[in-house]
Amino acid sequence: MKEVFPGLGPGGDKNGRRKYFLGLLGIMVTAAALVALYPLIKLYWSEHESNSKPKYATRSFLVKGHPGRPGKAEYADDQIIIQFKSSAKLADRQRVFRLLESIQTLAIKPRSIAVKAASKGAESIGSNDVVLVKFKPRSVSAKADGPRVVEASLSTPNSLAEVKRPAEEFKSVEGILAEVRHDPSVFFAQPNYRYHITAQYPANDALYVKGASWGVASAGTSTPIGPLSNLYGSEAEKVWLANQTGSSKVFVGIIDSGAQMDHPDLKGNIDARDAMDFYRTSGDTNYNKDENGHGTHVAGIIGAVGNNGRGIAGVAWQVSMIPVKFIGPDGTGDSSDAVQAFNYLIRLRQKGLNIVAINASWATPENDTLLLAAIKNAARAGIVTVSAASNEGVDIGKQPMYPANFDTSLDNSDQSGTLAFNGNITVAAIDSTGQVPAFSNFGGTVELGAPGVNIVSTMIPNPSPILIPDPSALISDSDGSTYAALDGTSMAAPFVTGAIVLLASNHLDSSGNTILKAQDICSLIRNNALATATPSLNGKATTGGRLDLAKLLQ
Repeated sequence: MKEVFPGLGPGGDKNGRRKYFLGLLGIMVTAAALVALYPLIKLYWSEHESNSKPKYATRSFLVKGHPGRPGKAEYADDQIIIQFKSSAKLADRQRVFRLLESIQTLAIKPRSIAVKAASKGAESIGSNDVVLVKFKPRSVSAKADGPRVVEASLSTPNSLAEVKRPAEEFKSVEGILAEVRHDPSVFFAQPNYRYHITAQYPANDALYVKGASWGVASAGTSTPIGPLSNLYGSEAEKVWLANQTGSSKVFVGIIDSGAQMDHPDLKGNIDARDAMDFYRTSGDTNYNKDENGHGTHVAGIIGAVGNNGRGIAGVAWQVSMIPVKFIGPDGTGDSSDAVQAFNYLIRLRQKGLNIVAINASWATPENDTLLLAAIKNAARAGIVTVSAASNEGVDIGKQPMYPANFDTSLDNSDQSGTLAFNGNITVAAIDSTGQVPAFSNFGGTVELGAPGVNIVSTMIPNPSPILIPDPSALISDSDGSTYAALDGTSMAAPFVTGAIVLLASNHLDSSGNTILKAQDICSLIRNNALATATPSLNGKATTGGRLDLAKLLQ
């Protein structure tokens, strides 16, 4: 019988056997080496892939207020938002969730998938057709033998489905969205966009807390809180002298980093009962607390208590401000939380609270369809949104920023229909000489200018170093309350929000409700700016003018 392996049979020679075993040993050593090197080879290609597809979608611009720092991530890399069509059935949703469960992704860390239904308490970010999907780090208790659905009861809107997955690579957010959007039951799917505050570092000019602030000044007027004359101030002093100082029956929402509700210059005008936090969970040490300082500064511009012998005076001396927190210590917040904040304020309005405006001093370059829908719903409910133009120093007609670029009378990317008016007022900054500062955006949907340079306002005692890196820039009043000066369109927008408070306070019915409609308020603000032509805003704002409270309220 012919030997299959010559030299290995009983009659084979020793040299043949030695060659065979040496060859076999070589194959075994090579195989063992490849097995040992496989993780390193995989890591190399994983890193190569992650370098070509970054963890976050980034932009080349610098976030103003953070010189030298690259632009922060514009959306969360571990979350997506899905809106189902109104005709979508339970089976359609389950099909999409099964798709998400089966996706093989390319993320660096293994993650599991949690789907939170829209109407689950504070998790509500829109109608019941909208869900927020989060990709979480895999639990250590998760089995490594394949996907395992822990809970997937989707028969009620309040259900929670969580999918445990083994350690494996994941697709990018873009890849996941591409697959989800193909499903016929999905109306749209988008990332959970990230917004950043639009304030600058403190100005180097002298800071005046007690006595005056040019942003509320009038030309040639002495005020009860100290003399200051400035042609380009908001002319608030003149209307104060005419006893037009606002009303506690008028409410505004401040969607921001929260506010220091016990600040001596704010607490009389803060609606602490309705304050809400979508960044922290109830019971957290910092729940409903401003951990950044930005929201406290914005609140002071709108409504620091006036004529109380301390600190500053807001545009409105009497107002009820509702801080709604969605921005954290680092000055950023997510789209889903911003939309929840809008919807929360809309519900309060629908329950009878006289909310007339929402201040939005933050921005992203991403066109956020869900936020557009929220701004439209606010306008339909009678609430005007006031948006900061943002601080990139660009023409937003060419390089859009949102929500600044939204026009509710034209934009219909959410397919909810357009409104008869634009319920979103976008504000650029001007300085004390009437010039548009280099940081302020302009053009496009920017409608008017307002004071936004060296604006002194209320501040938390220990602001985030991202907002104020030098603690020596803080100013303390004799009662221990803190103030600071900031630049930014974040400061310009609340001057207009404060103006809306004064306007609404002048038109209250016997029940304390504002009789002006949102469309009326928007028209009055825009016509006011048209009547206050400002050379630096010619061609940079649609009205070519600035805020002038004396003309607005005459």
